[in-house]
Amino acid sequence: MRAPAAGGCHLPTRAVVSPAAHLERLRRLAGQLRVVLAHGSELVAVPGFDVHIWPSPDPYYRNVALPVSGAAASPAAVAAMLAVFAARARRARVEHFAELWPELALHLERAGLTMERRGPVMVRDAHVRTSSGVAPQVVPLDGTMPAATLELFLAEGAATFGDHAAGVVAEAERLGAGLRAGTTLAAVALRGGRPVAGASLIRAGDVGELLGVWCAEPWRRQRLAFACCQNVLARFGASGGQLAWLSAATAPSIALYRRLGFTPCGTQLNHALAVP
Repeated sequence: MRAPAAGGCHLPTRAVVSPAAHLERLRRLAGQLRVVLAHGSELVAVPGFDVHIWPSPDPYYRNVALPVSGAAASPAAVAAMLAVFAARARRARVEHFAELWPELALHLERAGLTMERRGPVMVRDAHVRTSSGVAPQVVPLDGTMPAATLELFLAEGAATFGDHAAGVVAEAERLGAGLRAGTTLAAVALRGGRPVAGASLIRAGDVGELLGVWCAEPWRRQRLAFACCQNVLARFGASGGQLAWLSAATAPSIALYRRLGFTPCGTQLNHALAVP
């Protein structure tokens, strides 16, 4: 996700990781993703897939199918998965790690789905330490904050990606619940009382996904997003987190995440049916 490039950091030493270790990490990430997406969704199991149906079409990314076995890579399994989305009047979406399901993309595309996104998966062990020099002050979000504060945090973040803020009230309620439960960590940089950068992490056990990393255009290249990421990653490690991951979108974001100690581990693919 968008974030300013951060210079002047001491890059952590990176050990060589074997292909087998990468696959094992990807399996851990897939398990975390299944747990997170199951919370609040209707789970419909078909051969090879878990299909997560959200109560509403938006946010679109919550209505998604995840492969759970090699049976997913077959025309019959893909057809059964698509039928679930059609029956619920939802646009079919599939997320998966290419290295775990190397034949799945071909079957999805033969069934009419298109690849909307291909991005590197990056991981970071909790023991990694980074330094950013003089880090800007950031504020951890917690579940006691007013709903209006959480709504503004989400709305400003969505605006940096050009997204509309539909459903922000419901998303703020979900964010607040996650903050109170400790399954979500978030941090924000404020200027003039308004959020200008932020980062979030959603965890399941000792694995967490760093996401929602953003910085408003006028405030970029000041290490604000970097500092927000450091804040949530440090708290994640201090609370028992072992492995953080993300799916990067742009070259500047990859540079930022490398400076935070993340290294490539695999490839995430997002497929979806075209909008009529």
